[in-house]
Amino acid sequence: MWRKKESDKRKTEGVVWIISLCLGLCGAFLAGAPSLKEQQLQKEISQEVLRFHVLANSDSPEDQAEKLRVKETVVKKLQPVLAKASSREETKKLVAEQMEEIQEEAFSLVTPRKVRVSLETDWFPEKTYGDCTFPPGEYEALRIEIGEAKGHNWWCVLYPGLCFKEAASGVVPQESKEKLEVLLDEEAYDFILHPKKVKIRFRWLG
Repeated sequence: MWRKKESDKRKTEGVVWIISLCLGLCGAFLAGAPSLKEQQLQKEISQEVLRFHVLANSDSPEDQAEKLRVKETVVKKLQPVLAKASSREETKKLVAEQMEEIQEEAFSLVTPRKVRVSLETDWFPEKTYGDCTFPPGEYEALRIEIGEAKGHNWWCVLYPGLCFKEAASGVVPQESKEKLEVLLDEEAYDFILHPKKVKIRFRWLG
C-alpha cells in the first residue's frame, strides 16, 4: 500500500512537472521575437503614425519631474496646432514649423542643460494607450533629448492624437481610434486593439 501511494505521488509530481514545462514553453513562445507577420503589421502601422519621445537627463526625481514639465509644455503647445492635421505628413510639416519654438521653450525649462529637438526615426518598445497597443519597432517621431538623455523616457503618439485630452488619462479619444481604423487595414487595426489574440494566431500558424 505504501509503495502504491509513493508511486501515485511520483506520477502526480511528474504530471505537474510536465504541465509546468509546457506552460513555460508556451509562455516563452508567445513572448519571443515577433513573427514575420507581426513585423509586417508594425511596419504598416509605423507608416501611418507620428510618435513623440522625451528622454530625461537621468532617473533622479528632479530630472523626471523636469521631463514631465517639458512634455506637458510641448503637448499643450502642439495641441491647437495639430488639431486640424489630416495626415501624418501634414502633422510632420506642422511640427517642423514649430521646432525652433519647441527648442526654445524646452530649453527655458531645463537651463542650463542642453536640449536636442529633432524629427527622426526612433525605436519604441511596445506601448499601450488606453485600449490601443502599438507594437515594438521603429517609428518616425518628434524626439526631445534633455541633457545626457539617460533617464526613463516618455512615449506618445502625435498622429493620430493620443497625447491629448482623454488619452492623457488612459482613455483613447474615439476620434483618434476612428482615424486609425481609416488609416490601417482591418488586420493592422485589430493588431492594435487585440495584440495578444493576434500574436497567438500568428505564432501558432507560423
